[in-house]
Amino acid sequence: MSTYTTIIGIDVSKNVLDINELTNSNNKSYSIKNTNLEIRIWLSKIKTKNTLFVLEPTGCYSQRVLYFLRNLSFDVSLVNPSQSHNFMQVLGITNKNDVQAAKALALMGQRLDLPLYNHRTDDMENRKQLLTTISGLKKQRQMLKNQLHAFNHQIVFATKAVESLKTILQTVEIEIQELEEQLNTLDDEEIEHQLELMQSVVGIGSKTAQALICATGGIQNFKQPQQLAKFLGLAPSSHISGSSVYKKGGITKKGNAEVRACLYMATRSARKYNKSCKDLYDRLRSIGKCHKVAAVAVMHKLVKQVFGVVKSGNPFDNQYYLKFNVN
Repeated sequence: MSTYTTIIGIDVSKNVLDINELTNSNNKSYSIKNTNLEIRIWLSKIKTKNTLFVLEPTGCYSQRVLYFLRNLSFDVSLVNPSQSHNFMQVLGITNKNDVQAAKALALMGQRLDLPLYNHRTDDMENRKQLLTTISGLKKQRQMLKNQLHAFNHQIVFATKAVESLKTILQTVEIEIQELEEQLNTLDDEEIEHQLELMQSVVGIGSKTAQALICATGGIQNFKQPQQLAKFLGLAPSSHISGSSVYKKGGITKKGNAEVRACLYMATRSARKYNKSCKDLYDRLRSIGKCHKVAAVAVMHKLVKQVFGVVKSGNPFDNQYYLKFNVN
């Protein structure tokens, strides 16, 4: 049960914030426009003490309210959409609308012990936006290269079309280079130290480390490696009931898909040169596990190693596994 006297659930959409304000003696619903001015005016009337805000992250549409909540030092809990959906089903709400969603979020904050959200710093937000833009441009670059490749196999083609594609490709290449240079100029000692520690883990490169930092807001926000693995969607799922039902599923895949893709690529190096990961991969393959299952296990191992070096503040020791025979 929550110890807050006021719980405010917010259902975020592009133009409107539907709000449910829940106290011990009152429960009221209202809405405001999702604009900087409206949010500032609204929050100026709310007391910071003993107030918790609960909302679902909705990409760019929730950034405004999160920004102002951070600057005013309000406590915030972010709820996964699947969590709120399941909670509404428990409440017996079958016809969902924005008002009911806001009320359900407020009730979640009142009845459950939700973890507090660690707000991103401006540097972290800039880093995330740069990485997202670079990733999008790289996809566009590959698409342009594929189109040019297709033209190379055409006997008859429009010269102007090829020239246009080459011009756009050149522009995209320049922008990627400039954005990557900008990313390297970001100066945050704490984040840079975390990135350095992460990249000391054999198999973790710059791209994977940056993706982990941006997806998590900093590894130091997690207390256990299992929490980090679950957040990234690498936790195994299962369904056990009595003695007759035992279903062991795959990983949940509820986290950031791009981070998992980076970690999967990292296993190619880790299973060869990271001694602990190599032993794990070889052992699983020797007992008949397929490559994918063994690779996911290595991904999980890498996450635990990243968590360990960041929490300890000590660079990765590839001989640690051999010294202490740790699996």
